[in-house]
Amino acid sequence: MVGFRLNRPAAFGAWLTPSRGGGNWAPGGIAFDGKHLFIGTGVADSMDGWSGGQSVIRLPLDLDLNPTPQDFFAVSGSDYDHDLGMSNPLPIDLSDGGPHPALVITFARDGKAYLLDRADLGGVDHPLDAQTVAEYGVVTSPAAYRIGRDAMVALQARGSSCPGGEGDAGVVALHISGGPQPSMHTAWCAKLRGYAEGAIVTTSDETADPIVWIVGAERDEKLHGFRGDTGQEVFTGDPLSGLRHFVTVLAAAGRLYVAGDGRIFAFGLGR
Repeated sequence: MVGFRLNRPAAFGAWLTPSRGGGNWAPGGIAFDGKHLFIGTGVADSMDGWSGGQSVIRLPLDLDLNPTPQDFFAVSGSDYDHDLGMSNPLPIDLSDGGPHPALVITFARDGKAYLLDRADLGGVDHPLDAQTVAEYGVVTSPAAYRIGRDAMVALQARGSSCPGGEGDAGVVALHISGGPQPSMHTAWCAKLRGYAEGAIVTTSDETADPIVWIVGAERDEKLHGFRGDTGQEVFTGDPLSGLRHFVTVLAAAGRLYVAGDGRIFAFGLGR
């Protein structure tokens, strides 16, 4: 990770894993919660102690990190299934979080989700909760939104614990509950034919009427909208040519935008 100041075109700092490897290639990249930067890393070469790989790392804005177990979460072992560099960590704030109101969720290659406390990431193998929520090969940029006092997280993946046995589902939504011991479970799954897309969520007033938007890149090539509370599909567009994996929908000024090969597609409200 390299930091640049906007008012001066030069790097002011950098951070890299203590051992070789451990790169990040998630569609969403680095996350920011207003105080710290969070990044996920892949498998790094083993060494004595923490290698910086298979981790979620909390960095200060100056990138000068002298890590303690509060500054990172890591999965032990050297199995590539534990790669945490394929999906960016996602900060989540709960209004009823009890002793853990500020959380972060991350996803591993093997489909396991890890729920962490942003104030104390816990070091090696100490998440607040861990669940297998998807099949192998999660490469995604998740999106968070509120449902009452709890939070939801939507992502592109083939769900492994879908209600009703939606075995070919391509969108998974997790319900995150607070309290003394935060937990998560799969709330709904929806069918989507796509690969490695990022999800976004729109609302009518920052909390009401959440809709999860995602495209079926390199598969059905369509824009899809799903109700954030139930997963019911409320919009399916016509095929869009030239969509590529890692693409994310953009919402701006009352429209949705999707980038394809050599063109940008725009969607507005029907009249």
